Amino acid sequence: MAAINVKSLSGLDTATVTSLASSQIAALSKAQVAALSTGQVAAMGSEQVGALNSSQIAGLSAKQVASLTTDALVGLTTSQVASLSKVQVAALTSGQITSLESTQLEALTSSQVASLSATQVKALSTDDLAAFATDEIAAINVKSLSGLDTAPPRRSQVLAPSRLPPSPPTPSSA
Repeated sequence: MAAINVKSLSGLDTATVTSLASSQIAALSKAQVAALSTGQVAAMGSEQVGALNSSQIAGLSAKQVASLTTDALVGLTTSQVASLSKVQVAALTSGQITSLESTQLEALTSSQVASLSATQVKALSTDDLAAFATDEIAAINVKSLSGLDTAPPRRSQVLAPSRLPPSPPTPSSA
């Protein structure tokens, strides 16, 4: 794959990119990965994305990162997640943020967490936020905190189901 010039690589259709083996993706240079279109990157599966090394990941533009499917993102290892730049993390869509596993979220550094937007923070579940270390929570940008739900919890969220009062009887039709 390294012998293919950048121009030729950019001419591959998405079906061809999808058919590339993980070892072929791993053999691409940083420049070759950077030359892939967003459509080509979107065609990559989780095993192909998982085959990218940190240099190749660094070669991805923000638009390329945003084009990764949620299924493909599952293929990122924790070290790959940790190698994403702040710009790349900021480019993740709320759907992509939601698709990340807790171990992937735990791999984010405090500087990466600081780059999250209010929309991205809003996409995080309570469990996702619990996966963050104290310094990562402290790194959340003040403007991004507006994405957190500030509504008080409902009784059903606070009380265990066994402690909830019985539901009122429903009128029976005669």
